[in-house]
Amino acid sequence: ELPAEGMAAVLDAGRRGADLVVVDLARHRTAAGEVALGRATVTLLVVPAEVRATAAAGQVAQLVGAATSDLRLVVRGPGPTGLRAEAIATSLGLPLAGEMRADPDVSAALDRGIAPAGSGRGPLAALCQQLLPSLVARPVLVGRPNRVP
Repeated sequence: ELPAEGMAAVLDAGRRGADLVVVDLARHRTAAGEVALGRATVTLLVVPAEVRATAAAGQVAQLVGAATSDLRLVVRGPGPTGLRAEAIATSLGLPLAGEMRADPDVSAALDRGIAPAGSGRGPLAALCQQLLPSLVARPVLVGRPNRVP
């Protein structure tokens, strides 16, 4: 587990070198996670489109919501019962930031040491392209690598 001081140092370095810093937090509370949440300008809670996951997300949203100023929902689906993203957002009382289909290529890419959505294709890449303009202060050009606009 990363100590809180380590998380603070990593976040400071990230902010100096990038327009956007993304932190994937553990499902349980940690000191490092608290530091990240306290410094986050936007926090995205990713929830599968399932009833049990939505119920669990309600508990997580209460904990996380107390530690961050802007909590939004991303729904990963479709779920087996057809539970809609809007219904999940309403039940959790959170704004819906986006939806995405499950992306099996993410796990495979991580296993090979490749950045998720690094190809610019797939459900995760599409969600990132949708969210990026609202998460960074300056305009972002999203397109294929080495492509002249």
